[in-house]
Amino acid sequence: MEKIDEDYFLKIGEISKEFNLEPHVLRYWEKEFKSLKPKKTSKGQRIYNKKNIELVRNIKELLYERKYTIDGARKLIEGENKVFSTPSINSVPDKNSSITSVTKELNEILTLLNRKI
Repeated sequence: MEKIDEDYFLKIGEISKEFNLEPHVLRYWEKEFKSLKPKKTSKGQRIYNKKNIELVRNIKELLYERKYTIDGARKLIEGENKVFSTPSINSVPDKNSSITSVTKELNEILTLLNRKI
């Protein structure tokens, strides 16, 4: 899926095939990620719009390719991580902010390790 039309909708089965995911995985992600909210038809069929499709793509990349935990991916997607301010993992964070954040985390880890010794 290169570019997704604004009025484009896919059913859960179509999303499942497109991203090679089982439907129960998508339903589980709906519970774990507040921003993943497909609409439901009168018959209860989930339909995913452009925003939801992009979100599924981002979640799958974080979990399966970048090896984030559900909690880590949720924090990143939901904006709890200060380095990434948007749900799009394709956006580039401020380089200095990233370095500062990583340096701070590493110093905190070093402090914790020194306490254990």
